[in-house]
Amino acid sequence: MKTAPSHQLTDAIFPVPEADSSQEKLARKLRILVVEDDVESLRLSQELLALMGHWSAGVSSAEAAIARFSEGAFDVLMLDVNLPALSGVDLAEKLCRLERLPVIFATGGAPPRAGSPGSIWLQKPYSIAQLEEATARAAGLLRCADA
Repeated sequence: MKTAPSHQLTDAIFPVPEADSSQEKLARKLRILVVEDDVESLRLSQELLALMGHWSAGVSSAEAAIARFSEGAFDVLMLDVNLPALSGVDLAEKLCRLERLPVIFATGGAPPRAGSPGSIWLQKPYSIAQLEEATARAAGLLRCADA
């Protein structure tokens, strides 16, 4: 799969690779808005999500996320907690006022003892298995909302 050069990743979109029918039955494929100010972390997160069969759009700031966000376009938000200008937590509050979505927070610090409903916390650096678990939990929250 061809990816954009790293200097163009502020609004990169990685296509979902074709999956066989057995993969499609195992897990819901998600449309994820990834917000990460570290360009390399953004690129790696999007590559991992694509390998897992998910579609993602990546931006490097809260401001770009607000501009990129449109109701119904995404299933899940994946946000760095320590964004410049507006924190990931504040960004989630702002975007979830427009549309209630599961949020995966990625943080280099310790996750809070009690997160808000619909939030999933990943501690950086996280493994592929931890990211898979987080996206599966997010998909589960979507199923509950659809029911």
